[in-house]
Amino acid sequence: MNSHTPEAGHYNYSYLGEDFCRLFSYQHQLNTLKVPAPASVLLIGKGDGFVSATLADMGYSIDTLDVADDLGPSHVGDVRAMPFEDGSYDIVFCCQVLEHIPFSDVPKAVGEISRIARKQIIISVPDQRRFLSFDLKVFRFRFTGQLSIPRFRPTPIPEQRYKEMGHFWEVGYRDYPGNKVITALTPEGWNRDVQRVIGMPWHLFICLDRKSAVAS
Repeated sequence: MNSHTPEAGHYNYSYLGEDFCRLFSYQHQLNTLKVPAPASVLLIGKGDGFVSATLADMGYSIDTLDVADDLGPSHVGDVRAMPFEDGSYDIVFCCQVLEHIPFSDVPKAVGEISRIARKQIIISVPDQRRFLSFDLKVFRFRFTGQLSIPRFRPTPIPEQRYKEMGHFWEVGYRDYPGNKVITALTPEGWNRDVQRVIGMPWHLFICLDRKSAVAS
């Protein structure tokens, strides 16, 4: 299967970014959890192991899946054909992974994620759209938020994004507008909440849950 996935050497300290901004994305992943421990969690794309280790410390039952066996995942496999039975996990994370496969394969991957997840799905992908952040204080009340601003003439994704990072596509480049990507990342039967991270606005989150499952 066609993919381009970083190896273990990619995940050194510089992976956290300038001013360690990737930690905002990790924080957001953890804050989106709705199902309490000791729920079962599959983390697709082990990365540097920060999120999986934190979830384990929080009491969750953690498995990891990655195509790169040198990262030491629990399971070696591809998001487009995962070796798990239907409904194997309460929660499935797939953060900063799907851009490493061709966009034409994304519906297949999302279908697989939906198939094995029982209660909650957390997906994030790179977002190159412009943004406007605000932080307002009115008396004792505080209002914060972030708005995405599409480009009038989006450009094709630069070849360097693939050569250096293995990205086939990113939100905001030509052929990958926000609405198209968000629709592709939303499987049938799931409620959707779209979020962009303050502090790391280049990560777009698609948070999905089955209301009856989360409430039970």
